[in-house]
Amino acid sequence: MDPASRPAFQGPQPFGRYELLVEMGFGGMATLYLARMSGPSNFEKLLAIKKIHEQLVADPQMVEMFLDEARISARIQHPNVVQMFEFDEVEGAHYMAMEYVHGHDFAALLNAAQENPESAYHWGHAARVVADAAAGLHAAHELCGADGTHLNLVHRDVSPQN
Repeated sequence: MDPASRPAFQGPQPFGRYELLVEMGFGGMATLYLARMSGPSNFEKLLAIKKIHEQLVADPQMVEMFLDEARISARIQHPNVVQMFEFDEVEGAHYMAMEYVHGHDFAALLNAAQENPESAYHWGHAARVVADAAAGLHAAHELCGADGTHLNLVHRDVSPQN
């Protein structure tokens, strides 16, 4: 679905045990939301919910791809890779609940550095981000299955906004 032709997010809205607060991104397979999990005694935690697009839930191949992503994400333990907490479904909508990392994406950092070379964001910051991203990708590339077999993973969506 073309992002321009879909209805605007009308949040906040309940989603299972979470509350979807803000739409943060839209991709080919899923939409990413900032969400809140609440509990007793005013407990709250912000996290990211990646929810498969409604029109894809009827396609077993797409659901399996989403499930594969969840399985792999749950196995990667690295400081430069967001932690995956949960994979489940609410009313047929599969989702991943993931660590929320507050901040700007790399595309915003690059734009700020280009627009104002004297800004707080400079190329040294960009180099550090690239090095940290490479370390996280290395963790994914070196991931092994439960039996110790190398999984030969390749991240297919490395981009400044991701």
